[in-house]
Amino acid sequence: EGILKELKEERYGQVLRAKGILDTLDGRSLHFNYTPFARSIEEIVSSKREKKDTIIIVIGCRLNETAIRKLFL
Repeated sequence: EGILKELKEERYGQVLRAKGILDTLDGRSLHFNYTPFARSIEEIVSSKREKKDTIIIVIGCRLNETAIRKLFL
């Protein structure tokens, strides 16, 4: 939740849309969707997904790729 709130900050550029799948430090897998006006996070049941690399897509203007990568690490 904190990461998605951060995406509104100017230092990341103008993020219009972000979505992806990531694994948390406690071993859960989450699917998230973000727009400046709404966000959602759903846990993925592990039997539906094998643990793989994090997948994140960010769409916007003047994006700071380095800052966005650091945010999701």
